[in-house]
Amino acid sequence: MSENEEDINEHIQSIFLEQGKIQAIKAYLEKTGLGLKESKEAVEQIIDPLRDEYPDRFKSGGCAAIALFSAMGLGLFASTLF
Repeated sequence: MSENEEDINEHIQSIFLEQGKIQAIKAYLEKTGLGLKESKEAVEQIIDPLRDEYPDRFKSGGCAAIALFSAMGLGLFASTLF
């Protein structure tokens, strides 16, 4: 892993702990330019090592998380149209 990747991973872990998973995904997406699905998968891998130390941060988001991801995806799609 390159130094830049390590910096990004630390940044994403910090955002996850402070602001949550959705904000971490948004930050990763903005930093890398990857799509929503790829960013979500990458963030899940980046934050997985934190699972044992911060189990309360990994509770299921349920319907609210699905709605936010959907809205985020629609916003990104709409922004590419204009």
